[in-house]
Amino acid sequence: DPNAHYWTLSEAADENGILTITREQEESTRGWSCQRALTAENNVVADVSACAYDVDDRGAQIAEQIANKIAEQ
Repeated sequence: DPNAHYWTLSEAADENGILTITREQEESTRGWSCQRALTAENNVVADVSACAYDVDDRGAQIAEQIANKIAEQ
């Protein structure tokens, strides 16, 4: 399929209670990637998907901010 996109997955990581995995589009010359982050605080689960060129740890950052807001309640 000429319209198919192929992705490379990182190994799953667990850092500071946030589970992450990153996938990078193989055809992207600019480094298009997405990070999935999952964390829980109290009885709430935050499931974040962040995509950007060179996404780095943006998904984990957003998940941490959500968990911190929940903890403040």
